[in-house]
Amino acid sequence: MDFPLQTGSSLEDQITKYEHFIDVVLKGDLKRVSKEYEIICERVVEYMNIKTTIKTLIENKINEFKTMSDIGSNCYVKCVVPNSDMIYLDVGLNHFVQLKLEEALIFIEKRVELYNQTLETLSSK
Repeated sequence: MDFPLQTGSSLEDQITKYEHFIDVVLKGDLKRVSKEYEIICERVVEYMNIKTTIKTLIENKINEFKTMSDIGSNCYVKCVVPNSDMIYLDVGLNHFVQLKLEEALIFIEKRVELYNQTLETLSSK
């Protein structure tokens, strides 16, 4: 949005217009971009935690294990995973796909790479 200097306007009027533009438009954009950046960073951390867990399962050849699972509102229940060869991952739009652990690692790498590119784009704004 451009505010050219107008000959009939006083300097205070122009300063007021610029201050309004900064307060309304630019600060709003900054809040939106900051929130989006924060959400993407949280997703990257979640994917990296999943990646670490998958690598541990593969390296230690763990097939069955016990865990605690969050069923919502920080309410946890004890679970037994009888077969850890496959994992369900959210691939977007709340769609889950069952993948082998190796496939999940490949998917996570690509997803984190895309998120990092998005973070770079947001950082440049």
